[in-house]
Amino acid sequence: MSNNMALRNYSSIVSIETLMARLDLIDPSAEFDAQLILDLRSRKRGNFLKTGGESVDKQMAYLRQYKMRFEANEEIYFKIWDKSREAYQGVVRFTELSSGGKFNWESFVVYENCSPMMPIDVMLSTYQFGFEFFNKQVCGPWQVDRRHNQMMRIHEFIGMYNYSDCNAEDESYFWIEVNLKPYLDKIVRFKKMGLGIKEIKWK
Repeated sequence: MSNNMALRNYSSIVSIETLMARLDLIDPSAEFDAQLILDLRSRKRGNFLKTGGESVDKQMAYLRQYKMRFEANEEIYFKIWDKSREAYQGVVRFTELSSGGKFNWESFVVYENCSPMMPIDVMLSTYQFGFEFFNKQVCGPWQVDRRHNQMMRIHEFIGMYNYSDCNAEDESYFWIEVNLKPYLDKIVRFKKMGLGIKEIKWK
């Protein structure tokens, strides 16, 4: 990673190209994007996210608040284009980007009919974004609902996570994080499969 990239503003990012997806910026003024988020967060089966805005208007109000955090280089909200399905099939939000050596991610949700490996590709690209492109040392901790067995199976398959110190105190959520060393130890085999970031496009 070049030092020039580390000095760029996160808000200058246009999109992130991966093997199986393209992460495009959410447009806070676009009703389409607000509806996409609402539809994804409202789906019943396999969705363990906390309830978001109950209408497009409320979701757009949330996105107006997000825009200020985006412009302050604190977080980035992406819609996920599934290359195989040729449609937007999910969203993900990179957060805590101004927190020194750490970063986080939240609000990751995809449609059930997305390409099977696409969520893993996006997850790995999220870690790669922080660790390799912006010199972060820790991703997380974030919450995973203890009922969300499918998500924990994905984390176990990737094999990079560990439980944070506060995990034992929460009966509803796992608190997990990924540190730089386990990431570096495990990422090689996934890169051999072609997964991960191919290009970051800037303004």
